[in-house]
Formats: sequence, structure tokens, C-alpha cells
Amino acid sequence: MSVVLHEALGQVLPPDDAVAAAACRNNTAGYLTSLKPGMYTSSGFFSCFRQADEVFAFMDALMKQTTATSNVSMTKFNISTTVFGQSIPAYTLSSTKDNTTKKIMYMHSTMHAREWIALTSAIYSWATVLDGIATRQASILPLIDLYNWVYVPIVNLDGYIYTWTKDRYHRKNMHPQSIDPDDVLTNWTAGVDLNRNFGPQDDTDEESLTYCGPYPFSEPEVRGIKAWLDAVQVNGSGLVAALDVHSYGGQVLTPYGNKSAAPAAPFADAFDTLAHAMQSSMAAVGGNYTAMQAYDLYFAQGMFQDYLFATYNVPAIVVEVSGNDFRAPVASIPIRGREVAAALLTFATNARTWIQDAKPKPTQKTPTMAHTSGSSMFELAFVVAVVVVVAAAL
Repeated sequence: MSVVLHEALGQVLPPDDAVAAAACRNNTAGYLTSLKPGMYTSSGFFSCFRQADEVFAFMDALMKQTTATSNVSMTKFNISTTVFGQSIPAYTLSSTKDNTTKKIMYMHSTMHAREWIALTSAIYSWATVLDGIATRQASILPLIDLYNWVYVPIVNLDGYIYTWTKDRYHRKNMHPQSIDPDDVLTNWTAGVDLNRNFGPQDDTDEESLTYCGPYPFSEPEVRGIKAWLDAVQVNGSGLVAALDVHSYGGQVLTPYGNKSAAPAAPFADAFDTLAHAMQSSMAAVGGNYTAMQAYDLYFAQGMFQDYLFATYNVPAIVVEVSGNDFRAPVASIPIRGREVAAALLTFATNARTWIQDAKPKPTQKTPTMAHTSGSSMFELAFVVAVVVVVAAAL
């Protein structure tokens, strides 16, 4: 049996992690019945990667226990639908303290189907918040009174299910190609990149990994989220901030991804300060992340992050979970979960005052070509090559 070395953890990946997850599932049967408030992050749920039905069963169990054992209410609603007509669940968390006028702290994950570790990391961070409520943690309770929280675990539900049954590395949703609308030939391998569908259009190649769709908001998954965002802005309980969790790479990304220019003052410094605060919190739990503008990693049109900030002027940040592959060893689940939890809590703590907290970004001198050594030129070429590879992968 062939294996793939996962250098970051000194472990190996099984050649088929869906098969490995099935075996793991058998070994952790019964974890739902042993769930205890304050110990959710220790649950056997995080011993394996989980299929969609397991994800929602776990989230539903957390919802039932949280509502029954605390003065905090966790509920569920359908935020959108998929190409195949499936409902996309979203979960809310709010205290009974004036929850009608509070702003919303929003998070979602799995816009890209193959990013399993992003999903488990985001769920782990949600479980961390619930554990903090149960154990009355002073750093978490004020955040529950301050905001209404909303989390969408699996935005790309059709695609996520497909990664478990057909193609582990499938990225996009399940939109068929225009030349094959009945899916006779393409076997649902076309699809639209949901994180390129928020406009404007860019990549019109239907076979591209970053195909943006026939027009902005063409995809039901994206339209539903946009409609919900518009609705909450109108009814007075609008967003305070949004976190989009992806994998892999180890970055905290700020707008813009579609142009080299940073947001206008005071937002550029505010984003830089907030992203570096998140980076520091992740470093405190052992994470190795780089805070940067998304464009400096790769050019991308139609990203959720850019759309949200440009439309609502609220902080929207992407966390690219650390790692070397979209497949990750199960041992990394709690490790990455702690990193994303640290980022989420720092994000939530600082989001309300992000403009006031802004510090000027230090200026950096860029070496001229005349003063660039041969080795530096080699390093520059290597970095450019790496960025190209990352852009293609993500």
C-alpha cells in the first residue's frame, strides 16, 4: 500500500483517506451519546474526518445540549440551496440578552469541496466557543452577549459529498458544463468555483478550477448567502464581521484579491492590524501563519471576502489552514482546530473596534534590480514559482 509523507507532522497519509475515515468512524462509534458540555473539543468526532450527515448530526447534538443546559440558544436555519436542491444548514448562537439588535459574527467553511481540514477546523472553533460558554470562560462569555453568531459548516454541500464518493480533490460545485447540461459525458467534473462567483467575472473557461460561472451570483449556493446577507443588513441586525475558512497554506488573508492596491484609508491599516493580531494568536498555540493581502498570494476575482468588504465595509478575512495538501492526517484535526479557534476568538474580540485599533503598517524597502544579488534573484524566481503553484491549487 503506497503512502504519502506529510512532512509537517512526520506522518503519512493513507492513499485513500475516505476509506481510512470509514475505519475511523467504526472505531469511534457512540461519540454522540458521550457528548458533555465543556468537553466538546475532546469528542471522538474530532478523531476522524466526517461525512456530511455526521457533521450535521454532531452540530444538531451540540445545538440540543447547548440550548438545554445554558442561557444561550443555538438554532438552525437553511441559508441556501445547492445545484441538486439540497438545503444548506446554518447554525446560530445567541444569548437571551437583547439578541434582536445585536450585530452578527459570521463564519463559513467548505466553499471548496476538497478542503476537509478547513471544515473540521471551523467546527472545532465553534465547539471551542460552546465549551467556553459551558465553563464560563471570561474571554468568551462577553462575545456571546455582544454578537449573534452564525456559522455555515458546508457551503458546497453537493461538492463535499462528491469528494467522499467520486473525486477526493474536487473543488467546485456540481454545476454541469453548458456543452453537457444533462451530464452525459463530464460526470459533474465541471462546476463553478463558489469563491469566484461573487463578481466580477474573470475566468470563463468551464474546465478551469477557478471558473467563475456564467455570470455573478449564478450559483444557488451563492445566491442564497447573498440574499441572506442583504436581508440581515436591511432588518437592522447587520454583520459586524465575516470569517471564511479554507485550506491549505497557512495564511491570514485580507482584501483585496482582485487588485494590488490595498483598501483605502483607514481600512488598509485596520485590516493589517487585525490580521496580524490573528496571526499572533495562532502563533501562541503553535501555528505558523503569515498575514498578508490576498493579492500578494494570488490574483482572484469574485471572492466572497472582496465582495463582502466592498459591499458592507465590514472586516472580512480568509484563514487558509496550515498544511501541505488538501488531504491531511487525522492527527492534525485538533491542532488546526486550536489554531482556527484562536483566530476566530481574536477576530471576534477585535472586530468591533478594528478601525480604532488600526496601526500604520510598517513601510518596507524593496531592493532595486541593480542591488539584487544573484542568490536573491534565484529566491525571487522561486517565490514566483511557488505563488503560481499555490494559486493553481487554491
